[in-house]
Order: sequence, then C-alpha cells, then structure tokens
Amino acid sequence: MADEMLKVTHIPKTVDDIRVGDIFHSHWGATMSLNTFWKVVKRTAKMVTLRSLRTIEVGHGFLNGEEYPVDEFEDWSCCYDRYRFVDKDGKVYQQVIRKLPESGTTITIHTWMHAWPWNGKPASFDHCD
Repeated sequence: MADEMLKVTHIPKTVDDIRVGDIFHSHWGATMSLNTFWKVVKRTAKMVTLRSLRTIEVGHGFLNGEEYPVDEFEDWSCCYDRYRFVDKDGKVYQQVIRKLPESGTTITIHTWMHAWPWNGKPASFDHCD
C-alpha cells in the first residue's frame, strides 16, 4: 500500500505558499463520507488550477475503509459536465480553476466542497447511504 501512495513533499501553510504539485483533500458528503484529492497543476497570483487524482481504496468493512491518492489524474472520460477537461493528448480529466483565498489555505471547490492541504495520511470513507 505505502509504495503506491503519493508522498507529500510540501504542505502549504499560507496562501502565498501554495505551489504547483501541492496536494489538497476534500472530505465531503451528506450521509456518506467521500473524498476527492486534488493536485495543483497551475498557479497565478490570484487563481489556482486543480485536477482530481485517482485513488486506491482499502476496505475495512461493508462499503467503508480508507483511501489514498496516487500520482495519476482521475479518468473523467465517462463524465460530461462543466469540469471536464481534455488535454492535448486527448486524455480527459476533472479540472477546476478557482480563486485563491484571501488568507489561509482553504480552497472553495464548490459551495458544498472545500479543499485543504493534504497531510499525507489515508482518508476514511463510507459509501453506505
């Protein structure tokens, strides 16, 4: 498991410290606990571009366990929404471009989803509704 898990090399402490390659984590869901891991692929003075990463789940019971990101973007070819991004090689990813926060390191992905710098540890999930 640990061989495949993405290694954290930098955890930003301030908005000015956010850089390309940083990993962010969203833990979300109303009745289920879901995760999305994001990698910063572009950064400007006021904006940040993030792509979702593929994850590996390790089950601990019925529809629950832990998951962690690997250094590969999530295949988004089956999805047709506004977050669909096709790169120059024809690969399809989920990508968002968001305004950087005024301070801190919390990035708003959606009104219902925020992302924080990932601490490098697997995140718990529960897919049972």
